Amino acid sequence: MISMKAILLMIFVFTFSLSLEADEVRPTGKHTLTEVDGILREYVGRGVLTKEEEKTVIELAKKRGIEKVSKIRTYYRLPTFLRGISVYGDEQVNGREVLSLMLRVNRKGWTRAGRSPEKTDIQLGDFWAGEASPRKTTILMVGKEEYQIPSPHGLTAEQCDSMLKKLQNGKFTLAPTAQKNWLAGIDWKKPTSFSKFGDNISASFSANGKKSGWYTLNISLDGEKLLISEISLAMP
Repeated sequence: MISMKAILLMIFVFTFSLSLEADEVRPTGKHTLTEVDGILREYVGRGVLTKEEEKTVIELAKKRGIEKVSKIRTYYRLPTFLRGISVYGDEQVNGREVLSLMLRVNRKGWTRAGRSPEKTDIQLGDFWAGEASPRKTTILMVGKEEYQIPSPHGLTAEQCDSMLKKLQNGKFTLAPTAQKNWLAGIDWKKPTSFSKFGDNISASFSANGKKSGWYTLNISLDGEKLLISEISLAMP
């Protein structure tokens, strides 16, 4: 049998891997959000690309299998000041499932000192990238609001819908040992993951405002009743 310690470790690793991208790209300070020619740009301060640089990044994405770019994003690798670029392909929606390709692009001067392209990377000027990665996300629905999260492990979209609605509406019980003072720091409108390992359910949310990190809730269900047994805060 899998021990409780092993299950909790799996939940943490799974949550960390799903939340990593969200924390990497959280805007730090001034940022811009614009859409031109069908491409959404989300650039952090000190991470704005020129038109010529965008052309290079788009060409690099095409060489890596992303025929049509839908979004270009720059981010800080918190808590450092290293920067990076994410390029996203068009999303293919099939019911609740959303499929797309995402490419991590490195840039000279933005990475750690001494880092250079790998043999299998493609380089164009100061930019280089490895293989594009498939991204599979799931659409959650609460009323008319929709939220995209990495596809949940061990749960259906409908189960996540129900739990998210209860959490947003305060329809839950908090265990006496849970950190009640942390509830105010949770942004209930920004779920980042849901997962279930054995009987253990966890849900993660971004922190309110510009704070880094995310909150993870350990949840148990008794019929329709939802109990939050523990709240933890992870900082990058």
